[in-house]
Amino acid sequence: MSVSTTNVSTTTTDATTQKNALSPTRAAVAAVAAVAAAEARAEPDDLAVDTVDRRDAPDRTMVYGPGGVGKSTFASQCPGIYFLGVEEGANQIHVAKYKHAFKTLKVFDDAMSKLRHKRHPYRGVCVDALGALEELFVEAIEERLRTAGGKGAKSIAEMNDDYGAGYALIRDEWRSVLRRLDDLREARDMRVILVAHSKTETVHNLEGKDYQRYTIDLLGSKSVKLVTNWCDNVLFARQDVLVAAMDKKKVQARNTLLSLYARGSGSWDAKTRGDVPWPERLPLDWETFERVRLLVAEHGRDLADRLRARFAAVEAGIAEDSRARARAVFDGAVSGGQWHMADAVLEQAEEEARDALTGGGGGGSAAVVGGEDL
Repeated sequence: MSVSTTNVSTTTTDATTQKNALSPTRAAVAAVAAVAAAEARAEPDDLAVDTVDRRDAPDRTMVYGPGGVGKSTFASQCPGIYFLGVEEGANQIHVAKYKHAFKTLKVFDDAMSKLRHKRHPYRGVCVDALGALEELFVEAIEERLRTAGGKGAKSIAEMNDDYGAGYALIRDEWRSVLRRLDDLREARDMRVILVAHSKTETVHNLEGKDYQRYTIDLLGSKSVKLVTNWCDNVLFARQDVLVAAMDKKKVQARNTLLSLYARGSGSWDAKTRGDVPWPERLPLDWETFERVRLLVAEHGRDLADRLRARFAAVEAGIAEDSRARARAVFDGAVSGGQWHMADAVLEQAEEEARDALTGGGGGGSAAVVGGEDL
């Protein structure tokens, strides 16, 4: 019996060996997998790079809205900004700007080249306004069409058949400008601010009455999509209007705050990038915008926990008669995602705590912030 078992075992082993010998593909796959696993254990993944550590990474922000609400003034408050005032809206603003009038696209190209290659102290560039720059695109394209001669189209309007060939040429110009702006960000560490006007368009509502909404005033919806997708932040600026009924026949409309909207709605487009949502509405103020941007960039999804930890560390130092009010305002701001308000309460609380330790007379109350629900 033992001899028979040995023969069977030997036969089985020989068969297995023969089967493996006849399966080079299986052996090769196993060898490749083993090598890949060993390399993965031995070396870190060179492609696994965390790109969110830089809270000061140059951002791409567009602010658009009706004329005269303060978009150019808002952009001019950015430290180290340099204006390419294609439109004359910034002429009355005291800010560094290009000395030549933008009468042709070549002037704009020259200004971009100088910002890229010349020595300068500027940390950001503002293009104001996009609609005026697009007009230079159209002039340059139509000049090329006329120079080419022949019987073809001589204007964008003539080219815009069912396929929108004219708009496609304009879109190519936008791609070129956006690439050059990205080059400024990467090579010169410059942030980008785009200023644009808004217009109203009718939305054909399939589920009810048609309605109107604000959109960016550019030629062609695909150009609008291209630019907004490129931007990190798209903000809608307007003056809010309070409508109140006086009686059954009269209604009073009153202008109130200048606001910056960071979330889209049925009435306008807006967006921001980050791990947590921005407040829906901010005052049209650069300092507040920058405060929120840096808080979101630095702390990401841990922002609420970080703010609460800061408040817990200084709460005991707040004057006893205002501590409960400060806590209520702070909790409401954090719960509502009003990061700028929560941070402002913290700054006052931290200052009060420092004064208490040093015997300073800073005074004030950490509860004074929060009078507005911005």
